[in-house]
Formats: sequence, C-alpha cells, structure tokens
Amino acid sequence: MWIYTTHGFFSVVAEPIDWGQTEKGTYPERNLVVRSRSLQHLKNLRNQFIKNEELFPIEEGTGTDYPFRIRMTREDWVDLSADLARDIDYTNFKNEASVMDNYGESQLYLVYEATMGENDVYREAERKDLSLDSIF
Repeated sequence: MWIYTTHGFFSVVAEPIDWGQTEKGTYPERNLVVRSRSLQHLKNLRNQFIKNEELFPIEEGTGTDYPFRIRMTREDWVDLSADLARDIDYTNFKNEASVMDNYGESQLYLVYEATMGENDVYREAERKDLSLDSIF
C-alpha cells in the first residue's frame, strides 16, 4: 500500500517469509514493514504517533529503493492508520502538505497530474457503460 500523508510518503508491505524457518504446512503470521525513501518521513510518523520509540526502531540502509523501515504488527498498523485518519483536520491535502513541507513540491503534483488523466478514462467508461477491463 502506498500512502501519502502530511507527515510523508510510505509504502506498507508484509514482511517476507523465510520458508526455511517455517514449519511445513503452516503459513506464519506476518508483520508489516512501513518503508520510506526519506528518513525524515519515518521520523515524522514515529514522533507524531508512536509513543514508545524503542519498540519501533528505524532500520537504515536495507539496500533497496526504500532504505528506511519500521517493522510492526498488523494491529499496530491498524492503530497507527486510525491515528492518521483522526489527525486529518485540513480541507485540502495538497495545500496542507506544502505547509508541512514534507515533499519536494514536484512529487505530489506528479502523482496528482498522473491520476488526473485516469479520471477521464473512468468517466468515459461510465459514459459508455463499459467495464474498465474492456478499456485496459
């Protein structure tokens, strides 16, 4: 899941499974990894919403395109997501994000512009009563 917030941009994924450490025939409960390309974005998230920082250390230099990570249980992510939702007090996300200054100005606008074109595709499909499968 990609999530843009006023605190930063995050990619949330399940931890990979080490099948060599897993009992045959079982499917282990997997924690989640909140990843970011920006150390500051994870610090913002942790400082705002995580009370015990020692339980959620930021891992650095993991050798991927998301070099900063926090690992947590699914329940912890659900709680943190709910806190993010409760934190919304703005009426325009782009304006608030620019005030918080957590993004290069172009990053959010690139995403915004890219999804604007999709709106036209969806509207055209609805107008013609087509499924999106028939368009893509």
